[in-house]
Amino acid sequence: MKVERTFKVREDLRQLTHFGVAVATVLVVHFVGFNSSLLLISALFLFGLVLANIKILGGKVKLVDQFLALVDREVLIPGQGAMFFAAGILLLLTFQRPLELALGVIMLHGAGDAFATIVGIRFNSKLPWNSKKTWQGLAAFIVFGVLAASFFIPLTQAVTYAVILAFVESLALPLDDNVAVPASALILRGFGI
Repeated sequence: MKVERTFKVREDLRQLTHFGVAVATVLVVHFVGFNSSLLLISALFLFGLVLANIKILGGKVKLVDQFLALVDREVLIPGQGAMFFAAGILLLLTFQRPLELALGVIMLHGAGDAFATIVGIRFNSKLPWNSKKTWQGLAAFIVFGVLAASFFIPLTQAVTYAVILAFVESLALPLDDNVAVPASALILRGFGI
């Protein structure tokens, strides 16, 4: 029971960090400007790759090690989820137009993915197409995604994107959802949605 509670607390912290990064991205774009934001996020992404390389090679970076101990999952590459999320953000900021749609999708994904996990791990009604996901998590993705995105895009568009991207996120794809969801949003826009 204690292990399960520890897992939930750790996952909650991880997901709130995920949501916080989405909020921070929007604030940086707003206050620093689009071009400077792209440069800053790209630099942070590259810095993350360097830190991951140091960790893989056995190096220690105390502050990073402590943070990863709190929020990182057991994965081959340290900080892998964060790097994929940063790559997804860069993908959206670079190719998604108008900018409000890119920011809306960043918030939709940040809030939707975070709350899908926070809610989903507390229930057991599994999706028929992915036993690692729940109906409640899928619903949370849609509800919180719509709420977050509707600050930037029209409500009908927010609902459409949230439903489709929640489904994409719920699939057992070989591609990390932090890249699959933004890439899917770009495809939706390509179809004029």
